[in-house]
Amino acid sequence: ALWKQEWLDSRRVACAPHDLDLVVVSIDPSQSDKADADEAGCAVLGRDNYGAIYVLEDLSGRQTPETWATAAVDRCEHGAAGVVYERNNAGDMPRDLIKVIAAKRGMRINVLEDDRVPFPRHVKGVIHIRVVTSRQSKGSRAEAPAALYEQGGVHHVGTHSALELEMTTWEPDGRKSPNRLDACAQGVSELAGIRAESRRDNRGAMLAAKAGASYLSPFVGRLDDIGEDGMAMVATMVEMLDNYDYPAEVLVAS
Repeated sequence: ALWKQEWLDSRRVACAPHDLDLVVVSIDPSQSDKADADEAGCAVLGRDNYGAIYVLEDLSGRQTPETWATAAVDRCEHGAAGVVYERNNAGDMPRDLIKVIAAKRGMRINVLEDDRVPFPRHVKGVIHIRVVTSRQSKGSRAEAPAALYEQGGVHHVGTHSALELEMTTWEPDGRKSPNRLDACAQGVSELAGIRAESRRDNRGAMLAAKAGASYLSPFVGRLDDIGEDGMAMVATMVEMLDNYDYPAEVLVAS
């Protein structure tokens, strides 16, 4: 498993700071609440002014799309800045559903077209939406967030038993989809500014750093698999950040 229970326990807090800088709802959408359907992953996370991340709620479960979409709009009506969701299997359905529910409450959505732009802060009456199209496996996407947990950058507020069980038992080559974990990892990546980089050159990393990414996460193993020197790219990336004085850090994943 990518997470260890001791990482969660040692950084657990009873409550989050009252003045969180940004709160988002992260969703791994489900299509139905049927017994054989996957759970919807739905996590609420916040970031303080120092960059520490807090997992506030795990709202995941076997739910209809209306249930998790309504929960997301509820949180945005009461302080969350918006929603991050995975588009791969759901398409535009989450966006359209949130738009309809929000409109009934006099709210509107704002779709963030450029994924290099930092997530905006809360604006009353507006739900910012980031649509994520994932090209890597769930395991690959979870590696950088897990590394941030290991470094002490993420705190669970209270105990999220089902989420934590999934984190500490799910194996990346397992067949069961870790929807709670995926939603949480996606939210951590958004708040930490983690940008995955698996290209053969550093142009993508340069653009991400220039746009304000806090972390660049090169997939070293995948680069090695295609005949590139993954660690050499890491060294070049670090040199680039130093030369241009970008504040981003390199968080290596396999």
